Amino acid sequence: MRNCSQALCARSPSRGSRLLVTAATAAVAVAGIALPAPAATSSPEQALQRAEKFVKRAKSVEFTAVIQAGGVAVGTLEQAAVLPNRGRSVLTRGADIVDTIFVKDLAFFRESPQGAPVEGLPYFPRYGHAKDFLAFERPQDIAKIVSLLRDPEIVSEGADGTVVRATFKEPANIIRATPNPYTAAHLDVVVAPDGEPTSFTLVASGPDGEVTATANDVTWNGRVAVPTPKKADLLNEGSVAQFGDSPLYQPRALPRRWKLDLAQVVAAAQTFEGCAQVETAYVRPQGRQQEFIDIFQFPTTCARPQEGGEPLTLGSHTGTILPGFGSSPLLRAQFDVDGTTVQVATSLTRDEFEKVFGELEPLDFDKPPKANLPAAS
Repeated sequence: MRNCSQALCARSPSRGSRLLVTAATAAVAVAGIALPAPAATSSPEQALQRAEKFVKRAKSVEFTAVIQAGGVAVGTLEQAAVLPNRGRSVLTRGADIVDTIFVKDLAFFRESPQGAPVEGLPYFPRYGHAKDFLAFERPQDIAKIVSLLRDPEIVSEGADGTVVRATFKEPANIIRATPNPYTAAHLDVVVAPDGEPTSFTLVASGPDGEVTATANDVTWNGRVAVPTPKKADLLNEGSVAQFGDSPLYQPRALPRRWKLDLAQVVAAAQTFEGCAQVETAYVRPQGRQQEFIDIFQFPTTCARPQEGGEPLTLGSHTGTILPGFGSSPLLRAQFDVDGTTVQVATSLTRDEFEKVFGELEPLDFDKPPKANLPAAS
């Protein structure tokens, strides 16, 4: 087991180096627009305050940032937001595209499979965000970035505006990068006399080199549309009901206040195992960050061993489990149930996991799991 299908890996915090530039530049570019701006004869601090006021009054923002690594262009990041709580981010890197919609604290993504265009593909929920990074991935969180800037200085002043430079005190905590965190980051912003940030360049550097994101045309208060994911794409019960490759299961019981959030068939071409799979996901919407249970099911004849897992026994079912560790508490498990391989990625603790998956029953959308287990603390 790759420890998750392609769809699962796309939304889990262990995504790692595959999106090194993705996550880092999302943080970079979003931070950029948030940047405060100065006006002639202002102190740098006054300039930042003026820019912050401008951003807080703005109704929308959009821009395209060119991303460079080591001085070589590696992609573009298009971001738009209907302020204060909706946004869209489209990262293009070669043939790969990740298109993400943010609605308040929820995220929905679609990703180009093997270089295919994302247009026409449905959006799916994205789980596993680290709390510290949410503000830097969502373009609607521009105003939050201002409070993270430190030591502003005026670099230059001219007819086109004033250039202000400010740094991030702890870039490793606010700009995601793997395997090595950034050790320094600063942002240059061009600010018009009225306080409007019109362009920015963010530079982040560390052991792996330097990454920059530059947007020369930041547009405020334009007509921006952020699409809404369709519920039918998220809960496609019809396609799941037609899946006949193996029996499907669900937990007999869930913690209190959890609900089904996703049901879909994942095409064989989009899975590590190379066979079609059914994905169901349960979440606790009002709970703490990252509360989810993501389940993939497919025939055992298609399964691959999970590398590095510890032995797992759930009643009469056996498999392996990889407990979470460090900054990635994600627990992963794979076990067999009468001809069906069940893969799980979840934010549950080990004890919670064993309670939820200790008893399974046939998947039935008309009879969802009973929500009577003690809620996670």
